Amino acid sequence: MSECPNVLVADTHGQSLMLALQKGENERVFWQSSSRLSHSKELLPAIKNILEKNSLTLKDVDIWGVVTGPGSYTGLRIGLMAIRTLAHLSKKPCYGLSSLESLYKEVVSEQPVLSLIPVSKTHVYAQLFDPSQKDFLQKDPIYAPLDEVLEWVTSEATIVEIQGRFSFESQIHHFFDEKKISITYLKKDHLSGDTLLDCVSSFLTKKEDFPLISEVKPLYLS
Repeated sequence: MSECPNVLVADTHGQSLMLALQKGENERVFWQSSSRLSHSKELLPAIKNILEKNSLTLKDVDIWGVVTGPGSYTGLRIGLMAIRTLAHLSKKPCYGLSSLESLYKEVVSEQPVLSLIPVSKTHVYAQLFDPSQKDFLQKDPIYAPLDEVLEWVTSEATIVEIQGRFSFESQIHHFFDEKKISITYLKKDHLSGDTLLDCVSSFLTKKEDFPLISEVKPLYLS
Protein backbone atom coordinates (compact mmCIF):
# COMPACT_ATOMS: atom_id res chain seq x y z
CA MET A 1 0.00 0.00 0.00
CA SER A 2 1.17 3.54 -0.75
CA GLU A 3 2.61 5.59 2.12
CA CYS A 4 -0.04 8.20 1.23
CA PRO A 5 -3.09 6.06 0.42
CA ASN A 6 -6.33 7.28 -1.12
CA VAL A 7 -9.12 6.83 1.43
CA LEU A 8 -12.87 7.11 0.92
CA VAL A 9 -15.22 7.09 3.93
CA ALA A 10 -19.03 6.97 3.73
CA ASP A 11 -21.31 8.09 6.55
CA THR A 12 -24.90 6.88 6.23
CA HIS A 13 -25.76 6.59 9.94
CA GLY A 14 -28.18 9.53 9.95
CA GLN A 15 -30.53 11.47 7.71
CA SER A 16 -27.71 13.14 5.79
CA LEU A 17 -25.35 11.20 3.52
CA MET A 18 -21.71 12.31 3.63
CA LEU A 19 -18.53 11.24 1.81
CA ALA A 20 -14.97 12.12 2.83
CA LEU A 21 -12.10 11.56 0.39
CA GLN A 22 -8.41 11.68 1.22
CA LYS A 23 -6.40 11.96 -2.01
CA GLY A 24 -2.74 11.34 -1.33
CA GLU A 25 -1.08 13.13 1.56
CA ASN A 26 -2.58 16.61 1.63
CA GLU A 27 -5.79 16.80 -0.41
CA ARG A 28 -9.16 16.25 1.24
CA VAL A 29 -12.56 16.57 -0.42
CA PHE A 30 -15.98 16.36 1.22
CA TRP A 31 -19.47 15.93 -0.17
CA GLN A 32 -22.77 16.05 1.66
CA SER A 33 -26.21 15.37 0.30
CA SER A 34 -28.65 18.25 0.15
CA SER A 35 -31.45 16.25 -1.47
CA ARG A 36 -34.23 14.12 -0.01
CA LEU A 37 -33.32 11.04 -2.03
CA SER A 38 -32.82 7.87 -0.03
CA HIS A 39 -29.28 6.72 0.70
CA SER A 40 -29.92 3.64 -1.45
CA LYS A 41 -30.52 5.79 -4.54
CA GLU A 42 -27.80 8.32 -3.82
CA LEU A 43 -24.77 6.54 -2.37
CA LEU A 44 -23.23 4.74 -5.35
CA PRO A 45 -23.77 7.64 -7.82
CA ALA A 46 -22.25 10.00 -5.23
CA ILE A 47 -19.17 7.79 -4.84
CA LYS A 48 -18.75 7.63 -8.63
CA ASN A 49 -19.13 11.41 -8.88
CA ILE A 50 -16.65 12.37 -6.13
CA LEU A 51 -14.04 10.01 -7.59
CA GLU A 52 -14.48 11.26 -11.15
CA LYS A 53 -14.27 14.89 -10.07
CA ASN A 54 -10.92 14.10 -8.46
CA SER A 55 -9.55 12.06 -11.39
CA LEU A 56 -9.81 8.77 -9.52
CA THR A 57 -11.47 5.44 -10.22
CA LEU A 58 -12.70 2.72 -7.88
CA LYS A 59 -9.38 0.92 -8.36
CA ASP A 60 -7.51 3.99 -7.07
CA VAL A 61 -9.14 3.79 -3.62
CA ASP A 62 -6.65 2.10 -1.28
CA ILE A 63 -8.85 2.02 1.84
CA TRP A 64 -12.63 2.04 2.15
CA GLY A 65 -14.17 3.37 5.36
CA VAL A 66 -17.73 3.32 6.62
CA VAL A 67 -19.52 4.51 9.75
CA THR A 68 -20.86 1.37 11.44
CA GLY A 69 -23.17 3.04 13.93
CA PRO A 70 -25.04 3.28 16.08
CA GLY A 71 -27.55 5.08 13.91
CA SER A 72 -30.38 4.51 11.46
CA TYR A 73 -30.93 0.79 10.87
CA THR A 74 -31.67 1.31 7.19
CA GLY A 75 -28.88 3.83 6.66
CA LEU A 76 -26.26 1.60 8.28
CA ARG A 77 -27.38 -1.43 6.28
CA ILE A 78 -27.14 0.50 3.00
CA GLY A 79 -23.74 1.98 3.80
CA LEU A 80 -22.20 -1.27 5.03
CA MET A 81 -23.52 -3.27 2.09
CA ALA A 82 -22.21 -0.81 -0.49
CA ILE A 83 -18.77 -0.17 1.01
CA ARG A 84 -18.09 -3.80 1.90
CA THR A 85 -19.04 -4.82 -1.64
CA LEU A 86 -16.74 -2.20 -3.18
CA ALA A 87 -13.90 -3.25 -0.89
CA HIS A 88 -14.42 -6.90 -1.79
CA LEU A 89 -14.57 -6.26 -5.54
CA SER A 90 -11.49 -4.04 -5.49
CA LYS A 91 -9.63 -6.36 -3.08
CA LYS A 92 -8.91 -3.43 -0.76
CA PRO A 93 -9.28 -3.21 3.03
CA CYS A 94 -12.39 -1.89 4.74
CA TYR A 95 -12.40 -0.04 8.08
CA GLY A 96 -15.40 0.58 10.31
CA LEU A 97 -15.84 3.75 12.38
CA SER A 98 -18.07 4.28 15.41
CA SER A 99 -20.40 7.26 15.13
CA LEU A 100 -20.23 8.00 18.88
CA GLU A 101 -16.45 7.66 19.07
CA SER A 102 -16.01 9.86 15.99
CA LEU A 103 -18.25 12.47 17.62
CA TYR A 104 -16.10 12.32 20.77
CA LYS A 105 -12.93 12.83 18.76
CA GLU A 106 -14.29 16.14 17.44
CA VAL A 107 -14.07 17.53 20.97
CA VAL A 108 -10.89 18.99 22.48
CA SER A 109 -11.35 18.47 26.21
CA GLU A 110 -9.54 17.09 29.24
CA GLN A 111 -12.90 16.45 30.89
CA PRO A 112 -15.13 13.43 30.37
CA VAL A 113 -17.14 13.68 27.14
CA LEU A 114 -20.66 12.34 26.68
CA SER A 115 -21.54 11.72 23.01
CA LEU A 116 -25.26 11.77 22.20
CA ILE A 117 -27.24 10.93 19.07
CA PRO A 118 -30.98 11.59 19.56
CA VAL A 119 -33.22 8.76 18.38
CA SER A 120 -36.69 9.83 19.53
CA LYS A 121 -38.32 12.41 21.79
CA THR A 122 -37.11 10.48 24.84
CA HIS A 123 -34.23 8.17 23.84
CA VAL A 124 -30.65 8.54 22.63
CA TYR A 125 -27.64 6.57 21.56
CA ALA A 126 -24.93 7.48 24.06
CA GLN A 127 -21.38 6.71 25.10
CA LEU A 128 -19.17 8.24 27.79
CA PHE A 129 -15.47 8.85 27.16
CA ASP A 130 -12.71 9.89 29.55
CA PRO A 131 -9.51 11.33 28.01
CA SER A 132 -7.61 10.51 31.22
CA GLN A 133 -8.10 6.77 30.66
CA LYS A 134 -5.60 4.87 28.53
CA ASP A 135 -8.22 3.67 26.04
CA PHE A 136 -10.45 6.74 26.77
CA LEU A 137 -13.54 4.52 27.10
CA GLN A 138 -15.64 4.82 30.24
CA LYS A 139 -19.06 3.49 29.22
CA ASP A 140 -20.05 1.19 26.37
CA PRO A 141 -22.48 2.52 23.75
CA ILE A 142 -26.10 2.23 24.78
CA TYR A 143 -29.64 3.01 23.64
CA ALA A 144 -31.49 4.46 26.62
CA PRO A 145 -33.69 7.29 27.94
CA LEU A 146 -31.89 10.64 28.02
CA ASP A 147 -32.23 11.06 31.81
CA GLU A 148 -30.59 7.67 32.39
CA VAL A 149 -27.42 8.52 30.48
CA LEU A 150 -27.19 12.04 31.90
CA GLU A 151 -26.87 10.41 35.34
CA TRP A 152 -23.48 9.10 34.19
CA VAL A 153 -22.11 12.64 34.45
CA THR A 154 -21.29 13.49 38.07
CA SER A 155 -18.73 16.27 37.61
CA GLU A 156 -17.61 18.84 35.03
CA ALA A 157 -17.96 17.41 31.55
CA THR A 158 -18.56 18.16 27.89
CA ILE A 159 -21.79 17.05 26.25
CA VAL A 160 -21.72 16.82 22.46
CA GLU A 161 -24.91 16.12 20.52
CA ILE A 162 -25.74 15.60 16.85
CA GLN A 163 -28.86 17.58 16.07
CA GLY A 164 -31.33 16.05 13.66
CA ARG A 165 -35.08 15.62 13.94
CA PHE A 166 -34.72 15.84 17.72
CA SER A 167 -32.59 17.97 20.03
CA PHE A 168 -32.20 17.79 23.79
CA GLU A 169 -30.30 21.03 24.34
CA SER A 170 -32.83 22.63 26.70
CA GLN A 171 -33.39 19.40 28.66
CA ILE A 172 -29.64 18.90 29.09
CA HIS A 173 -29.07 22.42 30.43
CA HIS A 174 -32.07 22.12 32.77
CA PHE A 175 -30.88 18.73 34.11
CA PHE A 176 -27.39 19.97 35.02
CA ASP A 177 -28.55 23.37 36.27
CA GLU A 178 -30.70 21.58 38.83
CA LYS A 179 -27.76 19.41 39.90
CA LYS A 180 -25.42 22.43 39.90
CA ILE A 181 -22.93 20.62 37.66
CA SER A 182 -20.98 22.75 35.20
CA ILE A 183 -21.00 21.42 31.65
CA THR A 184 -19.89 22.53 28.21
CA TYR A 185 -22.58 21.83 25.62
CA LEU A 186 -21.70 21.44 21.94
CA LYS A 187 -23.98 20.65 19.03
CA LYS A 188 -23.07 19.31 15.61
CA ASP A 189 -25.14 19.03 12.46
CA HIS A 190 -23.26 15.91 11.35
CA LEU A 191 -20.01 14.03 11.84
CA SER A 192 -16.90 15.82 10.59
CA GLY A 193 -15.34 14.40 7.44
CA ASP A 194 -11.94 15.52 8.69
CA THR A 195 -12.43 13.57 11.91
CA LEU A 196 -13.46 10.42 10.06
CA LEU A 197 -10.37 10.58 7.86
CA ASP A 198 -8.21 11.33 10.92
CA CYS A 199 -9.57 8.18 12.57
CA VAL A 200 -8.45 6.10 9.59
CA SER A 201 -5.03 7.81 9.62
CA SER A 202 -4.70 7.11 13.34
CA PHE A 203 -5.39 3.43 12.74
CA LEU A 204 -2.74 3.34 10.01
CA THR A 205 -0.10 4.73 12.36
CA LYS A 206 -0.62 1.72 14.66
CA LYS A 207 0.60 -0.61 11.89
CA GLU A 208 -2.14 -3.09 12.78
CA ASP A 209 -3.82 -5.45 10.33
CA PHE A 210 -7.15 -4.37 8.91
CA PRO A 211 -10.12 -6.50 9.95
CA LEU A 212 -11.56 -8.95 7.46
CA ILE A 213 -14.28 -7.33 5.36
CA SER A 214 -16.79 -9.78 6.85
CA GLU A 215 -15.87 -8.53 10.34
CA VAL A 216 -16.89 -4.93 9.58
CA LYS A 217 -20.45 -5.07 10.87
CA PRO A 218 -23.13 -2.54 11.82
CA LEU A 219 -23.67 -1.70 15.48
CA TYR A 220 -27.39 -1.94 16.08
CA LEU A 221 -28.63 -0.84 19.50
CA SER A 222 -32.22 -1.08 20.74
